[in-house]
Amino acid sequence: VTDGTMLLGGTDWDNQGTIALTGGTLNLGGNTTTAKLGLGGLTRSGGTVNLTGQLDNSSTTLAITAATGDLRLYGGTITGGSITATGAQLQLTNSLNRLHDVAVGLGVLNFTESSAVVVLSGNSTLAAGTILDLNTANFLVFEQTKVLSDLTINFGSTSSYTNLAVDGGHTITFDSSVVLNATGNSALSEGIFVTGAGTIVNQGLIEKSISNTLLSVSVSTFTNTGTLRITSDDASVYSSVFIPNSTNLTNFSGNTLTGGTWDIQNRGLLELDTRTIHTMAANTTVILSGVDSRFDALNTLNSNSGTLRILGGRNFTPTNGPLVNAGTIEVGVGSQLTANTTVASGGLLRGSGTVQGNVTVQSGGTLRPDLGGPLTISSGNANFNSGATFAVTLNSTTAGTGYSQLVVSNPGSLVNLNNATLSGTLGYTPGNDEKLFIIVNQTGNSVVGTFNGIAQDAPVLIGSTTFYVSYTGDYVNGLTSGGMDVVLYTPVPEPGQVLALAAGVLGLAGWVRRRRLAIA
Repeated sequence: VTDGTMLLGGTDWDNQGTIALTGGTLNLGGNTTTAKLGLGGLTRSGGTVNLTGQLDNSSTTLAITAATGDLRLYGGTITGGSITATGAQLQLTNSLNRLHDVAVGLGVLNFTESSAVVVLSGNSTLAAGTILDLNTANFLVFEQTKVLSDLTINFGSTSSYTNLAVDGGHTITFDSSVVLNATGNSALSEGIFVTGAGTIVNQGLIEKSISNTLLSVSVSTFTNTGTLRITSDDASVYSSVFIPNSTNLTNFSGNTLTGGTWDIQNRGLLELDTRTIHTMAANTTVILSGVDSRFDALNTLNSNSGTLRILGGRNFTPTNGPLVNAGTIEVGVGSQLTANTTVASGGLLRGSGTVQGNVTVQSGGTLRPDLGGPLTISSGNANFNSGATFAVTLNSTTAGTGYSQLVVSNPGSLVNLNNATLSGTLGYTPGNDEKLFIIVNQTGNSVVGTFNGIAQDAPVLIGSTTFYVSYTGDYVNGLTSGGMDVVLYTPVPEPGQVLALAAGVLGLAGWVRRRRLAIA
C-alpha cells in the first residue's frame, strides 16, 4: 500500500502473507484474530493502520513494536489477552473504541488525538505503574466494577473538558496508590455510552491544580476516604472543584462531614453547592492553607471532632456560633481563628497563630502552643477548667520557637488556670538561672489560680530537670517576680554552694600538684 485506502474486512479473514505499507491507510475491519492478523507479516515505513473491526486477542499478546508502528483504534474492539508496546503505541481516536477483558501493558494507550476515547470493560486491567495523559476532550470510560491501583492519570484541558467516566451502573475505586491530577477542565462523570448510576470511591489522591479551570464531580455517588486537594498555579485566579447537590456525596449527611482529607490551598476553591457543614466528624481532616483558600460550606462549622488545620495566613471565621472542638484545631504561623472556642474533653487546640475570641479548655482538653512562634489569644480570656491541660515543649531558651509560649494580649481579659495540669516535654539540658516565660499575660490582670499542685515558687519536674513556677514573672525585664506572667525557672546556686564548689576545685588542684611532686 503506497497511497489511498485499503480495507481488509469480512468475517474471519486471515493474513498469511506480507503487507508492505509505505503510505496511505490500511483499515483492518471485520472480524479476525491476532494470529490471523499477522502483524509479523506487516512491513511498514509509513502510512496509517486503523483497527476498525473486532479483534479476538484471547490467550495471546498483541505486540505493538517499532516494526509495526503505531496502531490506531478507530471504532474497533479488542477482546481478551494482553497488549504490549515497545517503540510504538495504540493510538486512540474519537470513535467508540473498546478493550474488553484485556490486560493493557505499560505505555500502550495514547490519548494525543482530540476527543480520543477508550472504554475498558469486562475484566480489562491497566498494568501497575501506568501513567495516562488525557488531553483535549478525551474520554476514559470504565464500564466495569473494579479497584484500581498503582495508577496515575493526568487529565484536563484549558480549552475543553476531559472526562473520566463510569458507565453502566458500575463502581470504580481508586486505592491509596492512585493519583488523579486534574490539570485543567475535567469531569468525573457517568453515562457517556451506557446509562446507569456510576459510583467513584477515592482512597488515593485527587488533585486539582490549574487556575481558572474546573473539576466537576458529576457521578451519581462519590465517596472520598483519601485526599481531595485543590490548589492554584496563579495567585490571582481560582482553581475549583464542584460537587453538585445531584451527586450523592456520602461523606455528607445532616450537615456533618465525615471522613477523608479535604485540602484547599492558595486560591483553591471547593464548592459543595448549597450544602453547609455544622459538624466535622472524627477521622475527617480539613486543611485551609493560604489567605484566599475557600471552602464556603465550612463557614457554618460549630463542632469539630476531626482535624482542622488553618495555615498559610488564613483567617477562618465560622459564623454559626461558638466553636466546640473535641478533635484537633491547629492555627499556624500568621493564621487566625476568629471564634469563641471551647476545647472539649479529648480536644486539642495547638499552633503558633492567633485565636481572636475567648478560649475555654474543659476538663480533658488540651491547649498546646507549638514552636513556630507564640500562640496568641488576642481578644478574649484564656480560661482553663480543672482537669484541663496546658502542654509545653521546652527545647531551648528562645521564646516561641525554642519553647512553647502562650500570649494573652487583650487588656481587661483574664488568664484563669483553675488547677489545670501543666504538662511538659523537655528536649535540652537546662542550666542554672534560666527563665522560660510560658504564659505572657498582657491583660493588666493577675493570673487567677495556679496549676494543679504547683503553688507560687513550687518545684515541678519536667523530664529530668526540676523547674520552679512563678505566676508573677516579668517577661519584659526577664524577672521571676514583679509582673503577671507565668515563668518556669531554674534556681541560681546559693553562695555557699558556689564556695563549696570552688573549694572542691582548689582541693583537687592541690592534690594533683602534691601527687606530681611525690612522683618526681
